[in-house]
Amino acid sequence: MLASLQQQQASDFTDVKSIVDVERLAREDWPRYLLWDAQQKRIASARQELAGVAQRNDQERAIRLDEFKQREQGLFVERAPELADPAQKAKLEHAAIGMMRELGFNDSELGLLWSGRADLSLHDHRLQLLIRDGVRFRDAQKAAKEASHKPVPPVQRPGVAQPRGAAQDAVVQNLTKRLDQTGNPKDAARLIAERRKAAR
Repeated sequence: MLASLQQQQASDFTDVKSIVDVERLAREDWPRYLLWDAQQKRIASARQELAGVAQRNDQERAIRLDEFKQREQGLFVERAPELADPAQKAKLEHAAIGMMRELGFNDSELGLLWSGRADLSLHDHRLQLLIRDGVRFRDAQKAAKEASHKPVPPVQRPGVAQPRGAAQDAVVQNLTKRLDQTGNPKDAARLIAERRKAAR
């Protein structure tokens, strides 16, 4: 509406470009001056209304951002309960800021992102590096868990002889425990095979 009013005034009053032109119009063509003045007031009213809408939008956006931050903070602590401790949280924040700086974020960007006044696209190479590092970390955690589940023969002290078949018995015991935990048919098949070996 504001753009339309401004365009209409520009076309209706092409000869009015300065305050001198306005004064001349008031002296020489009073009815036309009144039309110009009315349009000016309508434009000012539209600008004021637009400013009010922008202010209300800013307030609503701030309220939504506060609600979003509280909701996400709750979900974050739920998924990472150790960060309910202020000391742990402060330590993580310090480390995170250092890591983000290393990836190429400057303090101004971090401040804008934290306050919700800037957007960050998944296409940003720095965010993609962060995601890559997270994926690698999860893969390493998964590999470590899988490695810890492999049966290991019992440790022997040097120079102490184990009874014959002790290693085979340990393997059978480990497989029995594993089968109890997983119920996996493959584990059951391995256990049967190892028991047959031990019986020979």
